[in-house]
Amino acid sequence: MEYSQLINDEKQYVMQTYGRFGLALDHGKGCYLYDLDGNEYLDLTSGIGVNCLGHAHEQLTNALQAQVGKLMHVSNLYYTEPMVTAAKMLCRSTGMDKAFFSNSGAEANEAMIKAARKYSQMKYGKDRTKILTLKNSFHGRTIATLEATGQDKFHQYFFPFTSGFDYFDINSMESVKEKADRNTCAVMLELIQGESGVRPLDPGFVKDLELFCRENDLLLLVDEVQTGIGRTGKLFCYQNYDIHPDIVSMAKVLAGACRSEEFCAAKKHRPHCRQGIMDPLSGRILWRRRALKQFFQLSIRHSFWLMFRKKADTLWNSWKRSGPAP
Repeated sequence: MEYSQLINDEKQYVMQTYGRFGLALDHGKGCYLYDLDGNEYLDLTSGIGVNCLGHAHEQLTNALQAQVGKLMHVSNLYYTEPMVTAAKMLCRSTGMDKAFFSNSGAEANEAMIKAARKYSQMKYGKDRTKILTLKNSFHGRTIATLEATGQDKFHQYFFPFTSGFDYFDINSMESVKEKADRNTCAVMLELIQGESGVRPLDPGFVKDLELFCRENDLLLLVDEVQTGIGRTGKLFCYQNYDIHPDIVSMAKVLAGACRSEEFCAAKKHRPHCRQGIMDPLSGRILWRRRALKQFFQLSIRHSFWLMFRKKADTLWNSWKRSGPAP
């Protein structure tokens, strides 16, 4: 299709909810992208933090092709090897006890919210539902995760929002204690805020928050949709903070761009994460699970992380030598 025809059709048939660049991409290979005219571009966005293995990765492509030719979808009424193996790899990599598969980062975060509230209500009663999140946070674009997002600019147009959230100041235990009350069940946070700028949380604050949650039986929910799967130098960002969250959500990079979103839960919450809390079709798309399995087989290799850190160090040292842009 010609570029001009593609642009005209997009304007006619696609809702104009995104401001796109004037570039029509056709294919990719490794870290490079190619437009309709064959021009080559270095991909520095990686699909907004998704294509961690680059484009057309041979092993990932082969694994997907093999699964699509074998079995694509059977629902979660049956056992399948890709689902079970992917869950096993996730749990062993995170130290968590159980994995849940969903369809988007926002849905994984919604599942965390549901699991936390069910755990608390079954233990303490129906009023213990409030979840604290950070000011300037971002947790998704569903009705519930928009309200969980601590930014007023996202709280527009879609009223009424889901209630049950309150917001505390970054790196302030005083603010946390002021917002927490007898009806609070959990704290949900990003360890590095992304939507409001690259803002890492203070390690001392995070450790104090973990202790506060333990002392008050508040679930510590960590949103790793943006920071997970190696984007901070370790498999998950919480591992840099030496903490043990109750539930961790992940998406984007997971499965190398094949839209696999999960949360992993610690053993404490296993009885409350059974039928009736999640998507009845979760774990159903087998080619995604196969992609996740292949991704973990590649990424858990020691050589993968050595290469990752070497390239990160090269970029960082190059940036320090050149200095920040004026």
